[in-house]
Amino acid sequence: MLQCKQKCHEHNEKEQAIYALGLIKTKLSIFIEAIQYLIILINLIE
Repeated sequence: MLQCKQKCHEHNEKEQAIYALGLIKTKLSIFIEAIQYLIILINLIE
């Protein structure tokens, strides 16, 4: 179970299975300095 201070969404349905997950470092020229990484999540829902 997720423990969040803010409202969180729990992903637990088989038909919405996660296909791929990645963590990438951001470019400072695109994002503000406080955002250093992005989580990329891919599922197969059309």
